[in-house]
Amino acid sequence: MTTEFTQTQKRALAVAVVVALAFGAYFLRGYFMLVVVAAVAAYLFNPLFNWFLTRFNRGLSVTFTLLAAIFAVIIPLSLLILLAVVQISAMVRSVSDWVSHTDLNSLGDQALKWTNDAVDKIPFLGDVQVTPQLLQEKMSTVAQSVGEYALGALQGAAGGLAGGLTAAVLFIYVFISLLSNRERVQTLI
Repeated sequence: MTTEFTQTQKRALAVAVVVALAFGAYFLRGYFMLVVVAAVAAYLFNPLFNWFLTRFNRGLSVTFTLLAAIFAVIIPLSLLILLAVVQISAMVRSVSDWVSHTDLNSLGDQALKWTNDAVDKIPFLGDVQVTPQLLQEKMSTVAQSVGEYALGALQGAAGGLAGGLTAAVLFIYVFISLLSNRERVQTLI
């Protein structure tokens, strides 16, 4: 049963669609760049998708293209992380070698003497003496501030994880939709 819409119904439907699109765009405004990147990625991987499409059905072609896109990001990212870990471990080894060959008590005494000499040369500062107790007090204050900052960063990371998961799902959805429905998207545009 097909019914033809009246002119008033067509206008009401057009207004409802525009309102719905505006409402959706408002809530997805933070993800606009992600949608653009997914569209560009779908465009870039379209030749690979077409190649898979000549050999497999549409579902497998989309799956293989998505896996290729993911590996195109994961492999270079993994190599960067591996290089960073190697650099950090080399730095930790060199610092631990330096610490094992250095007398920390004499180093601390020399640092306190050098600091007190530098403070004495500052005009209008008065008689300020840096002592181990003063350093311990200031270090506990710094440690407390660092702990509060780390707690805030941890809370932010938990929120970032949820946002990252949402962004990944949205990216995959847009990427797959644009690949599998590219003819309809081109017609719509």
